[in-house]
Amino acid sequence: MVIGSWQVVAADDGVRRTALTVDGLPVTLLEPVTPTADDAAGVVVAHGFAGSRSLMRAWGLALARNGYVVALPDLAGHGANPRALDRHGDADIHRVEVLQAVEALIEHGGLQPDRIGLLGHSMGSGAVLRAGIDAPQRVAAVVAVSPTDAAVTSSRPRDLLLLVGSLEGAFVANAEDLLVRAGGTTGAPGSGQVARELQIITGVEHVSILFSATAHAASIRWFDAAFDRSSPGRDGPVLIGWWALFLMGVLALWRSGAPSLVRVVDSQVAPARVTAPPGAGRAPLRRELLGVSAGAFGATAVLAVGGLVVPIGALGGMAVAPALALWFGLAGGVWWAIVAGPGRPTGTDALGAALLLGILVLAFGVLAPDVWLPWFPIPRRTAYILPLAAAIVPWTVMLAAGLRGRGGWSAVGWWAATSMILVVGIATAAVSVPGLGFVLLLLPLFAPLLALIVAVATPWTRTIGSPWAPGLAAAVFLGWAMAVLFPLTSG
Repeated sequence: MVIGSWQVVAADDGVRRTALTVDGLPVTLLEPVTPTADDAAGVVVAHGFAGSRSLMRAWGLALARNGYVVALPDLAGHGANPRALDRHGDADIHRVEVLQAVEALIEHGGLQPDRIGLLGHSMGSGAVLRAGIDAPQRVAAVVAVSPTDAAVTSSRPRDLLLLVGSLEGAFVANAEDLLVRAGGTTGAPGSGQVARELQIITGVEHVSILFSATAHAASIRWFDAAFDRSSPGRDGPVLIGWWALFLMGVLALWRSGAPSLVRVVDSQVAPARVTAPPGAGRAPLRRELLGVSAGAFGATAVLAVGGLVVPIGALGGMAVAPALALWFGLAGGVWWAIVAGPGRPTGTDALGAALLLGILVLAFGVLAPDVWLPWFPIPRRTAYILPLAAAIVPWTVMLAAGLRGRGGWSAVGWWAATSMILVVGIATAAVSVPGLGFVLLLLPLFAPLLALIVAVATPWTRTIGSPWAPGLAAAVFLGWAMAVLFPLTSG
């Protein structure tokens, strides 16, 4: 825990971080502590859909460590930006915000107007491409990572590098099409002639490319050439690895002291409790698997039919999250009905839920804003946490109910089975329900999130037996994550 947190904090060494708000746009400015005035240049780094400036921090630090002044904005609908996405004009909103960040770089970073580059990922790639097309006098070079689309030509934007991961096939095809429409591979950045290049980064997909040292180095090489400067070649920080080390440290500490702490909590609330034998109240495995499977595919069917009538993907003023929570609620309800859910929660469960939620937040969320996720929400997002959690509760309580009496490989097997069914069910929903396709890109996150929940829940369910405390804690944790991750929409 100490090493992981120290390394995340130390990633700022040599870099000055400044928080700005430019005409309502939240921007983090990263500058080298030792300025390089002779060849100073700046880069605006724009995140993708459901991203934020936190997610792009590793890339921003890689650039700043190599002498660039970097602006990291939270685009409309994302992170700390309270402005909702206009679902009918997203691209123009974000293009304008990228150009706002350019002006912030010039004003606050003390840069020359002709020494600005843009880098954008996924949705953000469309924003920086459009900004580069519309303002070539302001933008000298563009790097589009996992690119979407824009009306590129053989002359605009200037000096274009396309970066894409070898494991994101659809984006590879799109990048190849963009390159053809932009005039094909040609020129060299900074030569005065149009430069175009496509580089495929081996072994990464849509999210991991953001933490790829190879991708970082490719962008630095491109900007160095465009601005006729030489970077020192410093590597960016391995933020995600240190965050994972901190998380593992919290889990190790919790697992070592959990049984004693859980008994103390229980004795304060219910000193006369008679401890149930391991596995008491747990349904037969066959029925459990039937319940989770029927719930997953029943929820998918309901949303698929509902999506024909209403825009499921943008319910309640937030993209994806309400629909995903509704999926969990439907799936959990069917599972509950088939298996026969547990009785009512007790005072011990309420206190235990607070304890377990604290462990989950400590492990997952405390360092997240400096690594990849803006964990502490703005007020508008806070209002979504409890409604989302309430919808998720049936599913997480049933997940915890299946853990009663399980430990070791038995708990691992339960996690593996439920994770597989969850991923298949949500993947089916993503391709069946309009507006949920983005969830396909998040599928790799579901199994690790369930592993974290199972690791925190198991000591409680083995000691106390009741699934309510871990179920409630997991629901609030997932609702919290959804509330800070997905974009706000205007309808």
